[in-house]
Amino acid sequence: MAVPVGIVGVRTPSGTVDVDPRWTMAYAASIGDGNERYFDTSTIGAMGTLAADHDLTAPFGSMVHVGHSSRQHRVIRPPEVLTTSCEIRSARQTRAGVLVVFGLETVDGDGETVVSTEETMMLRGEHLAGEEADVVAGEEPVSPTREPEVWETVEVPVDKFAAHTYSECARIWNPIHTDSAHAAEHGLPGIILHGTATAARALTVVVDHLLDGDPGRVASMSCRFTAMVLMP
Repeated sequence: MAVPVGIVGVRTPSGTVDVDPRWTMAYAASIGDGNERYFDTSTIGAMGTLAADHDLTAPFGSMVHVGHSSRQHRVIRPPEVLTTSCEIRSARQTRAGVLVVFGLETVDGDGETVVSTEETMMLRGEHLAGEEADVVAGEEPVSPTREPEVWETVEVPVDKFAAHTYSECARIWNPIHTDSAHAAEHGLPGIILHGTATAARALTVVVDHLLDGDPGRVASMSCRFTAMVLMP
């Protein structure tokens, strides 16, 4: 292939980007640079709380994942366009805070359901304003028909930057997983790994060790998160 000399002097279109704390922390994590100056939100800007629709606001940035159930109706086949809708199914007051259950339905371009998910989240230290409420629950995940004959323990290493890289690769953003100042503000001992990252790593072990490496054999999964995963 010949390179035309006419490229000399050609100007590319200008581009504008917003260099926010999320990007700078993710970049530092991606190259394994643990310099605290890149992660100190007192100097690079603090993360705000998330605002909900319908004139409702809640400190969603303080939510901790405590339970997860998911049914896979079929495997995801890139490239394809998927749409996910979310419904808040219940809100209850507990001693630790407000327990909120979210129902998510993911459909493909033909409107066929690909994944049904129910996430249970805890808003630590918060109080419910009004009466507890429920809506009709979604589809229940498949329950196992029997316990495994043999239980095996497998060690799964979690490096210092696991939450930062997972946030961007999974496109799941909650500052308790990347912003140490925000985590401390909500009483956490440090940034913690996402519940979905913990579940996914466990499911990877199951697929690799018990399902011959075939993720298509996974029909559903359900788990409770009973402890925080700190890094490393």
